[in-house]
Amino acid sequence: MGYEDDDYDDDYQDDESYLEKDSGSSVLPIVITLGVVFLVLAGAGMVFFRFAGATGHRKAGNEAAAIGSLKAISMAQTLHREGDKDGDGILDYAANLQELGQGQLIDSVLASGAKHGYLFETYNGPQTEFEWFATADPEEPGVTGLRFFYVDQSGVVFYSTRGPIQGPIDFNKLPPGVLPVGQ
Repeated sequence: MGYEDDDYDDDYQDDESYLEKDSGSSVLPIVITLGVVFLVLAGAGMVFFRFAGATGHRKAGNEAAAIGSLKAISMAQTLHREGDKDGDGILDYAANLQELGQGQLIDSVLASGAKHGYLFETYNGPQTEFEWFATADPEEPGVTGLRFFYVDQSGVVFYSTRGPIQGPIDFNKLPPGVLPVGQ
């Protein structure tokens, strides 16, 4: 054995060229940079797809809320008429959403005419004792909802994807593209 400390150091002092030949050291920062870029882009893609999915769920949620609100308006109109909520001695329907709100038959947000990305309006037919209808249209069609809704004294909610439904409608002759909800 007999290695001397001086011989051991001399062998490695002469062979320091291995440090200069390390060609992999310039590739490592590139690989790390590409990895970081990949992770950032992958994360951005996941956020985008999550947002896109949430937007679709939001539209469906807004539409479901609009249907529920129209059913609430339908029930409120029935209660208003049957209870003569305006106290005029005539069993008639409310002239507008504010009247239903003042009678505490619908909530104040719905009475304002805008709720869950939809705009609501009520209309009286020629005979206010017997006819009324209400519509719910997306505030921003295609963004807050895809469907336009309609309900009248029958309580049946209809929808269209073609645009606002003009009422009153005849059940025997539905306008093109107008269907009952659930079909």
